[in-house]
Amino acid sequence: MYQVGCSKVDITSYVYNKAMMGYAVPFHVVKGVETPIYVRAIAIKHPKSNTNFIMVNAEICFYSIALQDAIIKKLQTEYPELGYTHDNVMLTAQHTHSAPGGYSHYILYNLAIPGFQPKVFEGYLNGTVEAIVAANQKLEEAQLSYTTGEFSPSKKVAYNRSLAAYNANPEVKQKILKRDHHLAIDRTMKLLRFDRPDGTPIASWNWFGVHTTSVNNDYNKICSDNKGYASYFMEQEVRKESGNADFISIFAQDTAGDVSPNYQWNNKNGFSRGKHEEDDYKSAKYTGKLQYQKAMELFHQAPKSQSINGTIDCELIFADMSKVEADVEFTNGKKGVRTSGAATGASLLTGASDRPPAPAVPTFFIGIASKTASNVVQLYEKSLFKLFSNRKEREEVNQKYKGHYPKAIVLETGRGKILGTYKLKDLILPGAVDPTIKRLKAVGKNGFARRTPWMPNILPLQVCIIGSIAILGIPAEVTTIAGQRLQKSVLKVLKHRGVQHIMLATYCNGYSGYITTPEEYDLQMYEGGHTIYGRNTLPAYQTRFKELAIEMLKAPADRQIDKQLKPDIFEEHEIWYGED
Repeated sequence: MYQVGCSKVDITSYVYNKAMMGYAVPFHVVKGVETPIYVRAIAIKHPKSNTNFIMVNAEICFYSIALQDAIIKKLQTEYPELGYTHDNVMLTAQHTHSAPGGYSHYILYNLAIPGFQPKVFEGYLNGTVEAIVAANQKLEEAQLSYTTGEFSPSKKVAYNRSLAAYNANPEVKQKILKRDHHLAIDRTMKLLRFDRPDGTPIASWNWFGVHTTSVNNDYNKICSDNKGYASYFMEQEVRKESGNADFISIFAQDTAGDVSPNYQWNNKNGFSRGKHEEDDYKSAKYTGKLQYQKAMELFHQAPKSQSINGTIDCELIFADMSKVEADVEFTNGKKGVRTSGAATGASLLTGASDRPPAPAVPTFFIGIASKTASNVVQLYEKSLFKLFSNRKEREEVNQKYKGHYPKAIVLETGRGKILGTYKLKDLILPGAVDPTIKRLKAVGKNGFARRTPWMPNILPLQVCIIGSIAILGIPAEVTTIAGQRLQKSVLKVLKHRGVQHIMLATYCNGYSGYITTPEEYDLQMYEGGHTIYGRNTLPAYQTRFKELAIEMLKAPADRQIDKQLKPDIFEEHEIWYGED
């Protein structure tokens, strides 16, 4: 039997009139609070083997690498007796786009805010540590059970927003029509239930992939969105039903990369909307209620399903995802296939199919202009630049365009270049055109463009095993088919130690854009443009997770895992605090 404790802490900390994280538009600023935002934690201990694990989920867009580092350091400094390290702390987020931003050190994530916001960072840091400590103070004997179930096709809970990319995958034998785009997703919810020995529920954690974007960027209040409402509905019902006033329910993400809750295009507002076109909060409640209802069904089914037993085993590595040579198992036998330095494409600037970047911006113009400029830069770098460059520079240029093809590269976010230049202050467009242009010029003027990378290259990859369940901590958004491939490749290894189920904990311990399949990447839709390590990003993740899984077949003392590589943690002078 395990020991389990859980907690829930309010982390609604914000700076008025500073932007929220997710939509990356300057006008999406905090003007008030529609719902509080919480962090929930479930501590699990296996007394016999003296192994432990903490699962954390926050109602924010994602945990940044800086936050992860600060949380682990605070736990080890102030609460060393808990025995927490990077390995056994899993920090996930339900990915609402309506929570305060400014808690990353990377410039790209702070442009819209603008700048790093210490108040928000400290609020999330202290709230998370408080939740972890509180969960450990409530440890009690518990049993775990697991089950799954599919949403009925009639339930309007989620839709594939990049259907053409989805259909490009060989796994899709019969192409899905637009009218059936709700079938082009993983409609399965997976649920883990935690109970006292007498059957009283302590907590539940479920995985289902759908963007927490029912509330669009023309709303300016903090909101936990559809998954936050789902947690509220379920907690209220189970607390009343069971008599346990401390019961918590976590609605976590799965393969949400190409999955949206919005399916009705609204000409008036220029967005896809959910069930209630004129009220996004009602739409969020509607989608949340569908998830809550399915979770309740599984919750009552779980004790009669599969019991989870066995030790806890956790490992985390930091991997440089910009320099991975993919295993031939994941490249159709092709050797020498590798990733490239972080870069985003023109399709990122035009926004997702269900949501352009801003209603007033002509996205077709952005797309044409950025692709044209990218092609000009590429022509220069592959011709004139080569005449005056050394061998190393020529190799870097060749790998960049080979690895990212057919992406029209606009931002080299691994090094802070835009359209081939560091000279952001000399951008042709004036700052008066758009606040983001103004901020880019300020970043360039003050030397931040070259001081640090704008997005991470070194990322945390985590595997935590509880009996027959393995949870993969992935610092990115994963599309439906990409997730299926990753699950299969890791299960192929871990089944040899009794693992039967692979869960994908996305938006975990950090953030680095999307993971698409190579076939999806080739179409360069929004998700492909934001797959930052190039066409072979998914094979690279499969490679690194396979390597980690193989080591976890061995006894801990026999594992050969590189723990030396660490992520970028910026010094005070390297952090951009904004100019506004």
